[in-house]
Amino acid sequence: MTETPLTHTLLKDIGTTLLTEGKTIRVTAEGCSMYPTTKPGSVIFIDPPAADAGFSPGEIIAFRSDEGFIVHRIVRSFHRDGQEYHVTRGDSSRMEDEPVTTGRIAGRVTRTERRNGKQRLLKKINFTSLQYGYNIMRVILYLYLEKFRRIITHERKTQAL
Repeated sequence: MTETPLTHTLLKDIGTTLLTEGKTIRVTAEGCSMYPTTKPGSVIFIDPPAADAGFSPGEIIAFRSDEGFIVHRIVRSFHRDGQEYHVTRGDSSRMEDEPVTTGRIAGRVTRTERRNGKQRLLKKINFTSLQYGYNIMRVILYLYLEKFRRIITHERKTQAL
């Protein structure tokens, strides 16, 4: 399937509707910004936010953007002009995201499932203990290893022919 902006918009709208109806959705992680918490290709479970529960630093949330959902960790929250804002950042991102209002938050990320089917519950952590520079280096190493794995796999397939 070819992904187009229309496809992303439709999927985001369907996901938002399901979350609004109280259903959990599953999406596949595409990037490395939450590495090592979430690896590319992992399935992320997004639960609808509880109506009476707020959001706090250390939680992983999914919020709506033009491209779809962005999954990052809340690093701090503040109030301005009567609205609550949350500043997020990926566990291996260099910089924080622009603040998002509570209204743009689609849900909480509660667990992940790796490619091997193993599920892992995600808990709120003390985000100040995250070592962003170290995580960025881990992403670089991960990407090189994945590239190497693809080369080896391709060579084995070529030799088998």
